[in-house]
Amino acid sequence: MKIKMKIKTKTKKNPSPIHTPNFRTELTTLLNRHSVENASNTPDFILAEYIQLSLKAFTDATNERDIWYRIKVLTRENNVI
Repeated sequence: MKIKMKIKTKTKKNPSPIHTPNFRTELTTLLNRHSVENASNTPDFILAEYIQLSLKAFTDATNERDIWYRIKVLTRENNVI
């Protein structure tokens, strides 16, 4: 059983690489190559989805924190980095 999900990104212009299907495929392959799934007896594609969703949740939380504290997010587009 394969779980399908869509990850919405706030910027459609230049989405983060963690939101792409290719990232999850490569992560699944990496987890499988190192037999990471053996410790929890969880299929590697489920672990890859969990990691991808965790990264998205962390990104969303830090973005919300920045909004709360009115921190300007530094990006390549505004030539600050």
